[in-house]
Amino acid sequence: MEQRLKDRIAVVIGATGGIGKAIVERFVAEGATVLATGSSGGQNALIGPGVHGFACDLTDPDAPQRVADHCRAIFGGVDILVNNAGISIGSHRVHETSLADWDRLMAVNLRGVFLGMKAFLPMMLEAKSGAIVNMGSTSAYRGTPGIAAYCASKAGVIQLTQVAALDYAPERIRVNAVCPGTVQSPMLDKQTPERLEMLRARIPMGRFASTRDVAALTAFLASDEASYITGQGYLLDGGRFAGG
Repeated sequence: MEQRLKDRIAVVIGATGGIGKAIVERFVAEGATVLATGSSGGQNALIGPGVHGFACDLTDPDAPQRVADHCRAIFGGVDILVNNAGISIGSHRVHETSLADWDRLMAVNLRGVFLGMKAFLPMMLEAKSGAIVNMGSTSAYRGTPGIAAYCASKAGVIQLTQVAALDYAPERIRVNAVCPGTVQSPMLDKQTPERLEMLRARIPMGRFASTRDVAALTAFLASDEASYITGQGYLLDGGRFAGG
């Protein structure tokens, strides 16, 4: 595999799920050294070739800064930040959504992205370069009944991505978002065969995205091949949005 990320220091916040693991694996394969975080786990631990682990619970607003401080201490700086952490709270109409669930989802999905960028941007500003990839969703662009909080959080990620791209373009810091549709993951195992077939039938390419698909796009946006791309939210949906 081409070493597009050779000698880069990358931080992946939210690296323990299917998409996060795939991103870490892709980054390492392309030559990066990765600081991978999850909501639990060992701190300052080499957990695999080229991969260091660090605990980061995004419901704690101080956690991203601790990750940034740790990154500076062991690597001296950062080249790439991926804000991948995200949660869902199930299906609830607006009036049925509890404030506690709303706040918890926003804390991870939207505030976590803000705090991640806030913590790592000073290092990128010092270097006058950097690439940030935030994890959005097709739900940022299309409402889905029953998941108002999730849709709102991902729409916020897109706006945050666009404004940050404008704010930091003069310092050669790029900020983009990957917006997957339905991704083949363990979460889909909970769906009925009928539900899965309905979801698949909406996709012109006839399949769900794989975690490798998401990782490949993330790696491209993090690499110098995307050096003139910033402020974009890339739909990864197998053509679904092309049909309106």
